[in-house]
Amino acid sequence: MQHQSAKKDRPLRKRKATKIPHYQVDRTGPLGYNNEITDFLMESGLWELADLNIREVYYYVTDQKGNRKDFCAAGWMNENGGWEVRAQNYTGCIGTKGMTFISASETALTIFPEYVDYLKRRNDQHLHYASVLIMNHPEFVSAALKRASHFEKVLLYIDETRDGYQLATEAFTQKLPNTEVIPL
Repeated sequence: MQHQSAKKDRPLRKRKATKIPHYQVDRTGPLGYNNEITDFLMESGLWELADLNIREVYYYVTDQKGNRKDFCAAGWMNENGGWEVRAQNYTGCIGTKGMTFISASETALTIFPEYVDYLKRRNDQHLHYASVLIMNHPEFVSAALKRASHFEKVLLYIDETRDGYQLATEAFTQKLPNTEVIPL
């Protein structure tokens, strides 16, 4: 019992707040100049699929002591100016999160959860005459739904086994009856 009361009387140790890293984009460039990025794309089967929107993204973070740590990844820009990046050990957004939009039609829209899904299916006949909206993150399902309401025909490519996308099909088919669901 004596041990417990001594523990209670001791002042609590001050803890430092956890600092969330703030990554900054240094530069971007075309694919093929960085072996780490090229190897990642080849190993994940994306090298052959990559289009001109996929770039080498070089970014960094500076710690509290002013030390800089550099990183690189394959990435694409979203419509808010952020970079959606993919690397061996990191998937995320550098800058402001957002969707990616490729304009081709004012009447038909195809929607994908991720840019990689679009790359794998971009030769589907449905995509030749449709605009493309890539959500990039599950929290943009409602924003994609709002954007899709302006189109006559909507094609939703979806895999409902992914985290965050379980209710996407239901939301689109209930609110937009002109939606055709295509499983990924």
